[in-house]
Amino acid sequence: SKGNIEIIHDKNKATGGKAVYNVDEDTVVLTEAPEVFLGENHGSGGARVVYNRESGHFKAEGGFVWRIHRKDSDKKLLMPE
Repeated sequence: SKGNIEIIHDKNKATGGKAVYNVDEDTVVLTEAPEVFLGENHGSGGARVVYNRESGHFKAEGGFVWRIHRKDSDKKLLMPE
């Protein structure tokens, strides 16, 4: 299908202009300006997003640029300067 496509799973979603379903792998591949929203984090500018229907996971491929939301409690996850 073609157009403004949204795939929503829990608090995550992906959008794109074109969706192709792969029957053998049970995945949906979004292309044409795909974006992915994982909670409050947002990725755009990549080649495609692959949604695995069985696991409910989104995989962003091909050079995505991320806007990452961090809380103060996440500082322990960052490398020291």
